[in-house]
Amino acid sequence: MTDTTYLVPYDFSPVAACAKRYAFKMIEATGGRVELLHVVATDAGKKQAREQLGAVVARMEKEQQYQTACTVVVGNIFEDINKVAEKGKATIVVMGTHGADALQKLLGSNAIRVITSSHIPFFVTQSRYREGEIARIVLPVGLLKRSTEIVDYAAVLAEKFKAEVILVGQNEGDQWLAGALEKNVLLSQERLTEQGIGASIKLLPKGDFANELIHYSQGIKADLIAVAYIRESVVPKYDDYVQTLITNKPGIPVLTINTETVKGI
Repeated sequence: MTDTTYLVPYDFSPVAACAKRYAFKMIEATGGRVELLHVVATDAGKKQAREQLGAVVARMEKEQQYQTACTVVVGNIFEDINKVAEKGKATIVVMGTHGADALQKLLGSNAIRVITSSHIPFFVTQSRYREGEIARIVLPVGLLKRSTEIVDYAAVLAEKFKAEVILVGQNEGDQWLAGALEKNVLLSQERLTEQGIGASIKLLPKGDFANELIHYSQGIKADLIAVAYIRESVVPKYDDYVQTLITNKPGIPVLTINTETVKGI
């Protein structure tokens, strides 16, 4: 994966700095390069932004010894992250977002807006950096087969970090629903096993699945939650479900893809 490019939207905030650290963590395992992206509203801000970003890159290359580039564009975050990612053939976008208080929820919602139109996987972090490697990945599996489309992306990181994957579903009282869930869970486990990834299964009690999943992930000290974003889901409030995961209070990073638009690995 030496051609891997991690694109990091960078606004000089602590949240963006945390995302940058996660990008370097993944480079240690996969190889590749980091590109920092800063978006300004007008041409007047480009020169200063380039100087600031260039200074950040110079420090990074001195400290980290990894190939790093920077890009400054005029526009808005919702359109230009994906434009730059696709033009530069980025492999994954590592983006920082904020937690879940009133103001930060708005930012989390904006993160969803960026993801929904993307052809590229997103690795979403918060302000808290977790030391150590990615050793445990929680992968929620739902009733829709498309919820399993995140499996191959999670498998890439699991293989590089030698991480275990826990497939998490929700107990279903209805026999037909339980059968549909079991089929998707076993399909996911089979695909992981074929790639040499160890995968166990955990069923959570019926209820608020997003918050139960976060609580479970925190309890087992998960390093990553990998979830498929299904834009036109039959599940009510699917946007809220994914947003809740992205802005989870423990600050666990979330790997997510838009199942409608994302390209193959």
